[in-house]
Amino acid sequence: MNTSTSYTQLVKLVKTLSTNDYIWLLHVINKDELEYDLRRDVDDLNSELIYKDIDSLNTFHNIQEIKDFVLNECKDLRE
Repeated sequence: MNTSTSYTQLVKLVKTLSTNDYIWLLHVINKDELEYDLRRDVDDLNSELIYKDIDSLNTFHNIQEIKDFVLNECKDLRE
């Protein structure tokens, strides 16, 4: 499967997610970034991760902004 097809399938899947799924995906993105920065595994209940999630959620005004952000992150994965 080529990357273009994989990306297209990923975007289709992400667009069908529920609101709760988008919040969870935002958490996973934050966790990945934090683990990369710290160079170690981070538990889902890590206080730094929770604060990062809260800060992220507070920057958005509505669910559409979260969806746009998540889709943009998927685009970054492609590149």
